[in-house]
Amino acid sequence: MQFVQVFRSKATDVSRACQAFGIDRKTFYDWYKTDEAFKEAIEDARSEMKDFGESQLLTLMKGIPELDEAGKLIGWKVMPSTAAVIFFNKTRNKDRGYIERSEIVHPDVNPV
Repeated sequence: MQFVQVFRSKATDVSRACQAFGIDRKTFYDWYKTDEAFKEAIEDARSEMKDFGESQLLTLMKGIPELDEAGKLIGWKVMPSTAAVIFFNKTRNKDRGYIERSEIVHPDVNPV
């Protein structure tokens, strides 16, 4: 499936893949609805992109250390990212209390 290769190369962005392949989005969605093998290949590509995104997030969380010949930390090629850690906890560790709650106060109603 040539389109799926283009889809992967465009980071599973439907609009960009359709433009590069020379079809309109309607054609993509027609194929997606009617061709089970096409739909499965698209979903596999999307899952691979999600896996890639997670691996990049984990790399940002951990950072990339720079080690000397003895394996001792001498610096960072990429510093660990506090923002990545916070994002991970807010999205994956809600069950452990990493959530934000909004309190909406209306003068005529009890706070939510």
